[in-house]
Amino acid sequence: LEHLVVVGLFTDVCVDATVRGAFQRGWLTTVVKGCTAGHHFTEDQWLAYMQRVYGTRVSKVGELEGVWGPEQDRLRM
Repeated sequence: LEHLVVVGLFTDVCVDATVRGAFQRGWLTTVVKGCTAGHHFTEDQWLAYMQRVYGTRVSKVGELEGVWGPEQDRLRM
């Protein structure tokens, strides 16, 4: 596994824990905007935090085409 695409509830709990674990393993991460929900803070606040701290890419559903194929390198920051 090299690249994890994450969606889910509670951006500031479950999604953050998943992204943090992936980051600690050296995996690339993408969180799908509009497919998460903040519990204590807004989705946008948490997505900005994950971008800044973990280098997470934030994408919309329509931007994920090619993530599983040979073009996945274009998702690298």
